[in-house]
Order: sequence, then C-alpha cells, then structure tokens
Amino acid sequence: MLAFALGLAGLSSASATPTEFTPSTNNSTANDVPTLGLVGTGVLSSTPEVASAAIDSGKIVTSSLSEGSSLIIVQDSSAHEASFTVTVAASGAITIGTITKYSAPVVFASATNVATANTEAVLGLVGATASSSADGVATVANNGDAKIAIASKSAGSSTITVTEDSKTATIAVTLAASAAITIGTIAKYSAPVVFAEETNVATANTEEVLGLVGATASSSADGVATVNINGDAKIAITSKSAGSSTITVTEDSK
Repeated sequence: MLAFALGLAGLSSASATPTEFTPSTNNSTANDVPTLGLVGTGVLSSTPEVASAAIDSGKIVTSSLSEGSSLIIVQDSSAHEASFTVTVAASGAITIGTITKYSAPVVFASATNVATANTEAVLGLVGATASSSADGVATVANNGDAKIAIASKSAGSSTITVTEDSKTATIAVTLAASAAITIGTIAKYSAPVVFAEETNVATANTEEVLGLVGATASSSADGVATVNINGDAKIAITSKSAGSSTITVTEDSK
C-alpha cells in the first residue's frame, strides 16, 4: 500500500506544466502591391478575440490574443481586398498563412488579328470569302491588304473557313478572356489527287529478270492493273485504279 501511494506521488510530480500564453506581435507582412496586390487603408480580423490587426509603418501588424485562427482582411480605398490567415498557438506565437493577393479582373477588350496572309503560300488558295463557325466568339473579313482579319468578340474558340470557288482552307482560333487572339492550326487547301492512268515497262521479259521468257501475262486484279507483253520484250503494266495486284508471267508450263 505504501509503494502504491509513492507511485502516485511520482506521477503527479512528473506531469507537464501547462503552456503559458504570451501575447506576441507579427509585422512580417508588407502593406504593398507586390505582397498584397494593393496598398491597404484598412484592416480587420474575422476573429478579433484570437488576433487583432492594424496598419503601421507600411506593415500589417497582427497581435495574438488567444489560441486559434483568424482571417485578416486588408482593404484599399476602392474596397479591393487581400487576405491571409493567421494561426495563434497555445504559446501565443503567430504563424502567417498563405496570402491571397488582390487581382484586378480581366477586362475583355476587342482586338483584330491580321497575321494570316490571304495567299496560296499560307492557305493554298486566295480566298474570296471568309466565315466564322462562332460569330459570337470571332468574326472575320477579307480585308483589302490580302489579310484575313479576325476580330475577337468573346472568350472561346472558332474555326475560320476561307473559300475560293469550291476550294476551302480553315484556321483554328482561340480567344482568351482578355480578347487576345491565338492563331492555331491552318489547314491549307490541297488539290485532290487525280488518278492519271500510266504504263510501266521497267520489267524486262527475260530469263535474267524472270527466269523465263514469258509468252503470256495476267493480273490478279484487272480493275487495278492490266498487263501485256509488248514487242520490246517488256512486261507492260497499266494502272487502272488505286490498289494492288499480282502479275503472273507464263512461259508454257513455267
């Protein structure tokens, strides 16, 4: 019983001493545009019983009053705001959190971009007309200086189509919230490939080339290529359409 009582006394003497709260002040936050995005004329604390705030000598001065956290809001003469959180420890020490700077809203200011030349080198054609897939985002005109004039209307994207007769080219454009225009991919007009029939006589009808001298020749796909043996000892292959074919050259049973 005596040993148990002594043990309790030992535990009691080893218990931690409560942290003593000591009010402190922090003036590490500058009251300037680089730090806050504004120069404050007034400041308030969302939890004044935890921390108070004041502006003094170009600084935001926070003072700890009790353990907890508070949002410090700094305002300028135009009621623009910046803010940061302060955390007050049980000891009274102050920690400054992330600062949310004031940022002026982006103002959309219409602009015109004439960087795209209305030429064959750039578009593959010389456009007579131009249109936008989204007139609410960007409008377009073919101005007198051989340029495609694209005017911004709102943030977003649009495809500009430039037309010459039945030919078309397209320009992808993106408009930022500031109205800045970015020219994206230009898909130039490319003339369609026209199938032009031709005959190839590069293959000699000789034993050296074929291992025989062919008497007849046939194509596995006459719709793609036809074949005959001409008078110049050549295998004459004539194209008929895109595709592939196997040419078979025969000499008696070979």
